[in-house]
Formats: sequence, C-alpha cells, structure tokens
Amino acid sequence: MAYKKHHLAFLLFLLCYPFYTGLAAKKSVDLKLTVAAKKWTGIRLRNLNKNTLISTTISMNGFADIFLVDNLSYKNFPKNTENALFHASSKNKLDFSISIPKTDTYVLIVDNRKSTNVLNFSLHINASLETKPQPILAKTKISAQKINQQLSKLSHTLKKVFIFNDINFQINKCGKVNAYSNNSTVFLCIELVQKLFQKSNDKKNIQNLLLFTLLHEMGHSLLRQWDHPLYDNEDAADQFATVLLIMFNQPEAAKAQADFFSTTPPNPEYNQKIKKDIQHSLSIQRARNINRWLNDPEIVTKWQPFFIPKMQTLFLQKLQNQPQTWSNLDLIKKELKTRTSTTVFSNISN
Repeated sequence: MAYKKHHLAFLLFLLCYPFYTGLAAKKSVDLKLTVAAKKWTGIRLRNLNKNTLISTTISMNGFADIFLVDNLSYKNFPKNTENALFHASSKNKLDFSISIPKTDTYVLIVDNRKSTNVLNFSLHINASLETKPQPILAKTKISAQKINQQLSKLSHTLKKVFIFNDINFQINKCGKVNAYSNNSTVFLCIELVQKLFQKSNDKKNIQNLLLFTLLHEMGHSLLRQWDHPLYDNEDAADQFATVLLIMFNQPEAAKAQADFFSTTPPNPEYNQKIKKDIQHSLSIQRARNINRWLNDPEIVTKWQPFFIPKMQTLFLQKLQNQPQTWSNLDLIKKELKTRTSTTVFSNISN
C-alpha cells in the first residue's frame, strides 16, 4: 500500500504563508480586580457563540497562571485543568487570543495560588466575530480561519487510520512561543509560527517542523483518549509523532525536528529545569531520541500491539492485503476476526 506524502504535507503548506485574523462586531470589557494570596478568581463570559474571537490583555503586579475554561471545566477547577482552552504562566503582562470552539459560557481564571502576595490586575477583553481581516504577520495572504480549516483536515486524514473522538485545530495568539493540546483540541500559537519564519527562510523545513509539532500535540490528545499511562509525557509524544511520520513515509519531518532541537542551547533549558519541574527532556536529548528512533527498524513494529486495536477496520483490511514492513499480520488477523465475530453476533441478536 502506498502512503503518499502529500496527504499530510498538503495540510500544512498554507502555514508557509503569513495570514490574517479578523476583528469586527466587537464587544469589550475593562476590569480592575484583586486576588488574595493563595487564591484565584474567575471572570465569567456568558453565552459566547461558536467562532467568537476572544482577545485578552492582562496587566498585573506579579506572577500568575491564566486559564480560559468552559463552564463544565470551571466546575472542576482547580482539581482538573487538562481541558482548559488556554493556560499560560505569566509575569506582569499577557496578551493572547483564542477562537471559541462551541457556544457556551466560559470563565477566565486568574490563579494566584502560588504566591504569598496580593495580586492586582487590570483586564481588557474584546469579543468579536471574524469578518474583516487584519494583518498579524507581514505579507499576509489568507485568514486564520482558512488555516484552521486546513489543519482540521489532519484530524480527518488520521481518522481514516485510527478510531478516536474528533480533535480540532486552532491557531491562536498565546502570548508566548508554544503549542499545546487538551483532550479535544490542538492549539498552535502564532508566536511559534513567527519564530520559525524568523529563524528560517526554508518553507519546506518550516512545514516539517510544524507537522512534527502538530503530531506531537495530537499524540498527547490521542494517548489521553486511549488511556495510555504516558499521555502527558513529552518524550512519549515525541516517539508517537516519529512513529506516525515513519508510517506515513515522512521521516524527513522527524529529522528536521531533531536538527532543530540539536541547535537549541542547553544551558537556558538546564537552568529552567533547576528552578521548576519540566516534564520533557532537554532539547539536545530529544534530538538524540528522535534520531535513535529513526534508525531503529523495530520502533514502528513495537507500537503495533497498541495501535492495531485503535485502527479502522478498512485500514486493517488494507494492511492485511498489502502488508507493510512494520505490519503484524497475526495481530491484524486476530483483531479483524474479533470485529467480524462481534458484528455477526450483533446481527443475530437483533
């Protein structure tokens, strides 16, 4: 079976062009509030429509964690923050924007629980529907909404291979260079795209780096959905992304990420690890990991016992008829037999 490279690469080519996002039909609010030491406060944003763009600027006299959560997640805060639409740790000022994925009431949380000092902050929020494009990157050509639509095709493409609940993609202004995910959404930050354009003029290399990043973050979401014990482990997500790229015949994207990691100075990361708990390895070690996996002929095969029960039946049938070098035919046959038996039993019982 031929795995055509364009299936994944096409989804990212638009990211090699700067883009627009829109601001129109605005509603805004300005607040000045105080949060006691070891406490948090929430600002409720009622009945926001799907695709509303929330642009937020927070100025404060110290350090705080900022969350944007939907109504259900707010009820579980602070015990569970995994499904937050946005989370950033910031000092003095934070500026971010995010597109609302579904009509609901949302809550912006300013969390001062880590501090022994009172936190004073001022907040400016714009809520708008995207109509008139405004430039975010130089030489902008297409809308952020258009990019989001293209990125969503990545989820649809992988759904032809794997069984999972829908995962959406958003490209947002986050206030820092980042990409992150929750159970149902992968967020790609504008600042990360800007940084890549600043460091390289090679559009193909940028495509590869973004592809690895998105598969890494999607790895967190999928491994969480599939109850993998290491779903929040950065090295496990790196390996997941590398394995998928090998399966889809795009190892050059993993190699590009390894090369990028290898050029990251280790000392700042090491100092950061000393100051606080960071889940992922140093970039130089992540580069070594990816290169080792790329040269391991068994790495994809090792994942098959975990992958096969999550694969679509049609895809398993194609693998059975046209095996790949990493296919485990015994497991595929057993899985297909189980599904056939289940289907027959279901038909008889009806």
